[in-house]
Amino acid sequence: MATRGRPSARKAAEGTSADLDTRPQGAAAAAAAVAAAAAAPTFRTRLLRYFRTEGRLTRLDVSQRTEWSRVTVTARIQQLLDEGLLVESTTRATSGRPAVTYGLNADRACIAVAAFGLTGVYVAWCDLAGKVRQSDTATLETGLGPEEMLAVAREKLLALPGLDPTRVWGLAFGVPAPVEHGTGRVVEPPMLQSWDDVRLRDLTRSWFDSDVIVENDANALAYGEFVAAGENVRDLFFIKVSTGIGSGIITNGQLVRGALGAAGDLGHTCADRDLFDGGPRTCECGRLDCLEIYAAGWGMARTLGETSGVSGLLRRLENNDLSVRAAMDQAGRIIGAAAAGAVSLLNPGLVVLGGQLAVHPLGRRMVRNITDEIEDRALGMVTDGLEIRVSSLGDEASAIGLARLFADRIFEDDKRLDQLIATR
Repeated sequence: MATRGRPSARKAAEGTSADLDTRPQGAAAAAAAVAAAAAAPTFRTRLLRYFRTEGRLTRLDVSQRTEWSRVTVTARIQQLLDEGLLVESTTRATSGRPAVTYGLNADRACIAVAAFGLTGVYVAWCDLAGKVRQSDTATLETGLGPEEMLAVAREKLLALPGLDPTRVWGLAFGVPAPVEHGTGRVVEPPMLQSWDDVRLRDLTRSWFDSDVIVENDANALAYGEFVAAGENVRDLFFIKVSTGIGSGIITNGQLVRGALGAAGDLGHTCADRDLFDGGPRTCECGRLDCLEIYAAGWGMARTLGETSGVSGLLRRLENNDLSVRAAMDQAGRIIGAAAAGAVSLLNPGLVVLGGQLAVHPLGRRMVRNITDEIEDRALGMVTDGLEIRVSSLGDEASAIGLARLFADRIFEDDKRLDQLIATR
């Protein structure tokens, strides 16, 4: 029982530090304080932000960052412990009392993700910190519609070891198309044209009776690479080179989607005509001379008569097929020339190359050509200190990116967090 003039832990968690710690309250005053606190932004999102970005903290750490009093810090941490959002641990000290620290309970719930490409899907479940716990992939047959592709993803997700549907707080999709971010609607995809106007949230919300977010595939990969890069990287440009070509943009730590969700669609910009021979070619999107028709896996495969797509191109490279090698070399120059303009406009500190063709060992010459074109064509002041590297995360970057984007949304929405805590 709380002593007179000192609020209980629950009241301390709800009021302001001035109200809680400096004066006695009668019943009417206490009720008024609780009502005022309910109307004001709560402390929970602010406190969780520290634990999500800085890791484990002591109560003194929290007090120094928030300027809350000791009793307020104790009460608010206790509430998050009771809700299962924090975990406590004791560190043995060399002298004095052991240090008690607190950290985000990443195992409180999980996030299911499905990242679609043009020819396959990667599924995973992640903890609340975005760590991939289990994953799998599936090849998608050519010609499948959205519902058939979604059915494959759902089956693969439910088969993942350790995935408990009752603990899923959310479902996140990556798709190779522009996405109307507010609604999760796929908008005029250049390649997966049967997905146009598909509303993934409506189709999949019942899978786990959960919230659903939908993101462009390259954006998800870019955000995953950004998370993995650490706090020293604030501006990043990601280029995906696979069956298709796309890019994702991080500026000052924020994902750039554009007015209609189409930012970063590098593959459907016009290729530099000085870098290829022959007349104009029509892309699958209907436009002339897009990067993809010359430099994406599907474009090169079509030109070379390869019916097995990227996997067929790579097999031919393994057998030292000179026509594929020449096409890959040209692709690197074309992609690099387009990327150089983007790098000059965006001035990133880090460029990451990902996708099946970029990360494969046989794609190193193509990567070198991309790098050389960026360094030769972009502004000198932009390339000074610019780091260009190949992704080491592979498909996992999309899962990390999608999970973290979902977690960012949930942990900043205190009302929705209340609902999740109460029901799961």
